[in-house]
Formats: sequence, C-alpha cells, structure tokens
Amino acid sequence: MVARWEYHVEVIGSFWHAPGPEEIQQFLTESAEDGWEPVELASIQNGNRMVLILRRSVEGYRRKKEKGWP
Repeated sequence: MVARWEYHVEVIGSFWHAPGPEEIQQFLTESAEDGWEPVELASIQNGNRMVLILRRSVEGYRRKKEKGWP
C-alpha cells in the first residue's frame, strides 16, 4: 500500500522578528497534536522568517476524524 500524504506550509517569524526556539517548539508541538510531522525547515529573509513544511497521513487523519477527533 502506498502512503498518501497531505502537506501544509507555514511561515513563522516576521521581517523584524525572528522566531525563537520556544516559538518553533510550541508550533511543532501543536502541529504534532493534529497529526502533522515536520519535513523541512528553511530560513528566509536573513533568518528572520522560517518556512516549515509539514505532512500527515491522509489515512491516519481520516481515521482520527471518524472517531470524533477535531
């Protein structure tokens, strides 16, 4: 069986404020609770902004939703 994924791209930080380790950790923790796992992390704009690419299994997420999960 071939794994099926859905992807999400999130930009954190701003032009003036780089995300701190706590902000990145909090975002990743909250995303993991919804089934997302990080695939790639890249900095842009001199390191003040970060692009996070996340994925989650389509099948696993559907099973959770069917069980009444958000």
